[in-house]
Amino acid sequence: MSVEVEEAKIGRSKFELNPPSLFTCLLNRNSEFTDHIIKIARKAEYILSMIPATFEEYTLHDINHSIRIIDYMYKLIPNIDELSDLEITILIYSALLHDIGMFCSEDDRIQIEKGDYTYSNLELSSIIKSYEGNKKEALKYFVRVNHAKRSALYIKAHLNEFMSIPSQETTNFSHDVALICESHNENFEWINIHLTTYEEKGIYSYNPQFCAILLRLADILDFDGQRTPPILFNLINPKGFSKNEWKQHFVIDNKDKIKVNENSKTKKVMLIGECSDVNIHRKILEYVSWINNEIKNTNIVTENWENKYLLQLKFPVDNKIKTKGFTASNLKLSVDYKSISRLLMGKNIYREKFYGLREIIQNSIDACYVKKEIINKNKKFGDDEYIPTIKVIVDKSNNIISIEDNGIGMNQRVLQDFFLSIGNSYYRSDSYIYSGINYNSIGRFGIGFLATFMLSQEVRVQTRYLNSNKKLTLLLSKDSEFVCMEEIEDLSLSGTIIDLNYNEFMNVFDNNIEKLKEFLNTHFITDEIDIKLIDRGNLTNTVIDNKLENEFISKDNSWIDVSKYLKDVNGFVKINDNIYLQNNFSDLYTSTTYYFDGNKLNLINIDSFDMNKVYNNLENHIFSIDIYYLTKDTFQIYNMDVDKEYFNPLQHNLDKITILMDKEIDEDLNFSAKLMTGCSEIQMDDLVLEKYKPDEVLYSNIPNLKHSQINDVIELGRYPVFLKKVKNNILLDSNSKEFLPIDKHSFDRNDDKYDDLYLRGVLVDKWRLGKKSISYLILEGMRINVKNRLIEPDISRSNLSKESTEILRDSLYAVPYLWLLENKRDANINLIKEFIELNYPKYKRLIL
Repeated sequence: MSVEVEEAKIGRSKFELNPPSLFTCLLNRNSEFTDHIIKIARKAEYILSMIPATFEEYTLHDINHSIRIIDYMYKLIPNIDELSDLEITILIYSALLHDIGMFCSEDDRIQIEKGDYTYSNLELSSIIKSYEGNKKEALKYFVRVNHAKRSALYIKAHLNEFMSIPSQETTNFSHDVALICESHNENFEWINIHLTTYEEKGIYSYNPQFCAILLRLADILDFDGQRTPPILFNLINPKGFSKNEWKQHFVIDNKDKIKVNENSKTKKVMLIGECSDVNIHRKILEYVSWINNEIKNTNIVTENWENKYLLQLKFPVDNKIKTKGFTASNLKLSVDYKSISRLLMGKNIYREKFYGLREIIQNSIDACYVKKEIINKNKKFGDDEYIPTIKVIVDKSNNIISIEDNGIGMNQRVLQDFFLSIGNSYYRSDSYIYSGINYNSIGRFGIGFLATFMLSQEVRVQTRYLNSNKKLTLLLSKDSEFVCMEEIEDLSLSGTIIDLNYNEFMNVFDNNIEKLKEFLNTHFITDEIDIKLIDRGNLTNTVIDNKLENEFISKDNSWIDVSKYLKDVNGFVKINDNIYLQNNFSDLYTSTTYYFDGNKLNLINIDSFDMNKVYNNLENHIFSIDIYYLTKDTFQIYNMDVDKEYFNPLQHNLDKITILMDKEIDEDLNFSAKLMTGCSEIQMDDLVLEKYKPDEVLYSNIPNLKHSQINDVIELGRYPVFLKKVKNNILLDSNSKEFLPIDKHSFDRNDDKYDDLYLRGVLVDKWRLGKKSISYLILEGMRINVKNRLIEPDISRSNLSKESTEILRDSLYAVPYLWLLENKRDANINLIKEFIELNYPKYKRLIL
């Protein structure tokens, strides 16, 4: 230890004190690169030692990790003698420098917080929001996700002088070292796109792809207790995710994971250890799966390379990790492409084949709006206005239907990780969520493109990503999971083109182009996007015109603009502005009204009566008993043979006496009454009206409430009497004596054209507002486009999720009352606000 301390004082690194085998090879060759490597190692050790200042709980990314990577590289190389000095130097450099981007200096932090870094599409402010304001954790995420790019940038900006050939100083290889370091945090295809298999610098040749593959393999093989020393684990005591990342390393016991078959010269990765925790064991299996995937990709890419680059790694990993206390198996969930695609496409979800076109166009709308936001963010004065455009091109002569957009397009990563990955939506990925793009996409489930196969068995996709010079072409078939892809340089395409079979497509629309036109005219709002139907055979170019405010709305002042009241909701609702406030209680009751105070009946004037005596403000109702009786004018409508349960006095214009009940009387009422019919008396005892049963009919019975005689008040003669309990739901303002009726009732809208809901510009055709309304201010129709993130579709996209439905319905029902508050000066503000809170509790979720 004392020797190391003394060496450290004179600036020597651990790399020099214990040189890895790759570096020893260069020393034995007297290579011209050794001095530069030592200087790089010293710089790398210093930078790597500062990573814990930012990532105090992360697994170690120190110089020891880099040295172990170099040792794994050495063991993986088929024949070290066949590699050039520059090739070995690049391998050592990549091991030393690939993680230096994990260090975040104070200047870096300030630049990241200001948004001055251009290397990343992520915005720290968006990440902070996701982390609920925790800036420290958000910064960690930003640095970790971008650390490979940061390493590459640092190499090119600060280490150029050590990346030249000493004997030919004008020849520099920093660009390749930077790309190799960047590649270790990208998908495997990135290597094929950005790195070559042969380069020459001076007298040396090397294979950048080989170097990148070795770095990736060696990096993930550093997976044992050496990287996570238990004493350091206990000292740091990491929590949550980091804790499991550390603990899983303790499971692996063997340091030498690469085993060589002396006969075949093939190599395999072997893991030996023991695990007693089921959850940790699952993480180990995930890690093993990752290694297996790297080995498989490596073998595919290198199988035709020269022998000196042929790694010959056996697949799969030889997993000898034993379980303790539970039984492990190699079983895992799997998905059959054909079965899952049949499940997720067709009528199982979408019901009708024409929804395939809706899915394609909504993807195009998403792509256009994302591009629009990016362009507007970087727009300079004088730049042309970007106009989102989608074309549906009918080309019968070539048997093709094309859906073409000028949106953002897709790159190889988006295609592989999202477009071709069922159930994996780009718009739900961290890459999008943390990009700072505010647009709330339509596509959310990552299965929409499967619906395309309802329109055509074969599909061709052509796409070019924004600012890329590469056009990617994919050929897909409904019956195969395999995809053909071609990449060429082509700047002519801007966006994406989906090509479908004309005959299969038009068959979905009954070979009628007018039906196709009608579909486009009803399913998409065109206020902010141009949609065109181009028929090349008939030389017609039809502009789809489906504005949110159509001619019916603009000519009718009963439509309310909802954007004034609801956040990110545009459009209109139609109201029937009937009586909304009342202060005439005679509309609810009768001119002959009594108040029963528990002892006696009192004849009252309903409009001057203190309604607080009978109003239950906790439940917002008034109880009364209505006594309906037949007179000679109404007797003829009553048929004694009709079963009493079908006889509802409210359906007929019967004479009525109302008795308002004291608000404290809520128990069963027991009656002992005497009936006077003018010529006889009938004594009735112990009549019970349980809980004021609604529609209870008592023939010729007039009860005396609480033993109080009422025959001296009511003279009915010999006609039948019907008793009914009434519960009037109202919201009462005692000071003004105004009230709002809150009885719920249903109504029918006969004209569905006034019931249009669009979500992010796309029709949700099966959703209806519903027939429930409250009070007299009725919402009769709507035509709205919802952009608010809270409102989400169900998986079919033809309806909304249950929670979204509840929020949107409450909000729309509340709009007429919000409009009332704004436009009626005599409105009782407090009463209406209380009314909205009571009946539409979720409206605040969308309120401005």
